[in-house]
Amino acid sequence: MASLTLVWTALPNGFTPDGRLRLSACISPRLYGTAAQNRLSNYPMFTTPAQPWPTRLKGATLRVEVGGAIVGAAVATTPDLDLGLWNALVGQAMPVAPYRYADLRQHLVFSHSVARILDHLEREYAVRAAEPPAPLLGATFGVPQPQAGNGVAGEIDPRTQSTLGIATIPPVPTLLPDLEILTDPAVRVRVDNAIGGLMEARWSKVRTVVVPPGDPALRSLADIPAVSGADIAALATQAGVSETTMSYRLMQRFYTPTPHERGRAGVAPVEAPKPDFHAFHGAIGDYPLLLRKLGFVVDLVLDTTTAPDGGLVRIIPSGIAGAGITHASPPTRIAFAAQATFRAAPRAGSRAVTREGRLPLGAPDNVTSYDAIVKTGRPFFVAQGDPDATGLKAVGSANARAAYTIKAPGQIAY
Repeated sequence: MASLTLVWTALPNGFTPDGRLRLSACISPRLYGTAAQNRLSNYPMFTTPAQPWPTRLKGATLRVEVGGAIVGAAVATTPDLDLGLWNALVGQAMPVAPYRYADLRQHLVFSHSVARILDHLEREYAVRAAEPPAPLLGATFGVPQPQAGNGVAGEIDPRTQSTLGIATIPPVPTLLPDLEILTDPAVRVRVDNAIGGLMEARWSKVRTVVVPPGDPALRSLADIPAVSGADIAALATQAGVSETTMSYRLMQRFYTPTPHERGRAGVAPVEAPKPDFHAFHGAIGDYPLLLRKLGFVVDLVLDTTTAPDGGLVRIIPSGIAGAGITHASPPTRIAFAAQATFRAAPRAGSRAVTREGRLPLGAPDNVTSYDAIVKTGRPFFVAQGDPDATGLKAVGSANARAAYTIKAPGQIAY
């Protein structure tokens, strides 16, 4: 049977000019059903042609509980709900893959140092721009004096009607030694053995924490295996390679994990989901205007100027009911300081380094590398380009060069 759970998440959002609290309600629909119920038209409790979701939302009443007490709330001035946009982007025919919780506790995800990859790429680009390498072949061509009976020099090639000659090809220098070394199977085995040992050590320390009843068990964020700069240095020393080499191998393993890393204890690999309503909802998360026009975010102004620091806030909806509909209102912990801070508080023990709810960007003027920025305790920075894609291309280039590099000078006929 098709059913719908609407998750109403309270997001503290600062103050109005007159000091009242601002709150955004984020609405996450979860559609449950059978494989045959694969269109939005199979979920009339959520949306129908006569009553699409934005229309249903207009009839809802949202109450807000702050620190255990209900406070008055009014909808702030936000973009009008747009039925035309809803019908154009969503409509009744949009595919639906019934929501399933993906339990990834048996999957290890080892990150890699994007900062180190970026540093290496920028350094290599700068070197190539300042000192471009010799031509890849650097061959010298010449037609030696005809020699009777040699069958090559000075004769006419009947296929091209051109004079044959001799090309002298010098050795091709290694351009990316830190990457090309990974084409050596023995080196790669040493590197992978070092990574595997660290993975097993971390896996033994991973524990599961249980959150409120009814919710799935989640792995503690503090225990998710993460590769630090010190780890990279230790792994590189153990494998006898540079830290740059180890960083690139970790990046490769991140994108092409072994079956052992994909899942343990018979857990099947996680497959990329096919685009459906849930994927669409997640994809527009970076577009606040769309979220508001389609009825997935509602901005509220509370009739209060204060909230308990460390207290909880949650949204209690009414006016949207019917068979197959349930509501979930998870509480959000508050960080509050009068006329200064009203935002979601980070979880105790979290490694998050946000400042007033925002990622701290930038670094001291004397810090010139991305890796150094990370070591200042501000592990976020803005970089232009796609470091992962560029890094993988660099690995591919190194592999190709290593496969076709001429190790010694020689001559070929042409």
